[in-house]
Amino acid sequence: MKKSKVQISERRRFISLMAQSVGITALGGLVWTGYVEEAKAAPLILRPPGAV
Repeated sequence: MKKSKVQISERRRFISLMAQSVGITALGGLVWTGYVEEAKAAPLILRPPGAV
């Protein structure tokens, strides 16, 4: 007997789950990097006394 084509094999399910995990991790890394880059303080600029 052949298995139904509707049923997904364990191997395919595992690969799909791993691909989703890698994608979510990559997206989270991009969001985190964007946040860290945005949150950096402005560089300290030395100004003469009395300068505004």
